[in-house]
Amino acid sequence: MFRSLFEKLFQKNPTEFFRFARFCIIGGVNTVIHFLVLNACVLGTKTLAAARPFKAEWLDNLADALSADWLVLTYLPIGLFVWANSVAFLVANTFSYFVNSRWSFDATLKVGRYARFLPTSCVGLSCAYGIMHFVTLHGWHYNTAVLIQVCVTPFINFALLRLFVFPKKKPDTCDASPH
Repeated sequence: MFRSLFEKLFQKNPTEFFRFARFCIIGGVNTVIHFLVLNACVLGTKTLAAARPFKAEWLDNLADALSADWLVLTYLPIGLFVWANSVAFLVANTFSYFVNSRWSFDATLKVGRYARFLPTSCVGLSCAYGIMHFVTLHGWHYNTAVLIQVCVTPFINFALLRLFVFPKKKPDTCDASPH
């Protein structure tokens, strides 16, 4: 299955293979950016809450919650990590749009294009979450999900972006009629 998909995508058009390779390199950089922003948000929020730089009831409650180990291990991380992961996703996704537009797809930057890029990226993200959910339901190790995601989602994302955000440019047709 993957071999025929690979052949259809790249064998007839080697330029598309190099476009996909650049897309994958940018994906690796996006992963690093996502990881760094995620950890900066989590650690920054915990540090702010612990420092209590100004008097605010919500900040006191957050600091108390962060110091209560049972709460940190049960309830709070979900909200904090979802918020931090959302911020990290948006930062990495914006970087991805800028670099993929220029380097992978040779396209100009347009707000309307980013309005298609973001939801298309979310579909790819949903596929990754679906894979994680499937693996978890079957009791497999989570690293199995990561391995499957790394092998499958780049193809899905690339194909979706190529279809909906950066469609192939149609060659100019010359009018054969004499003037």
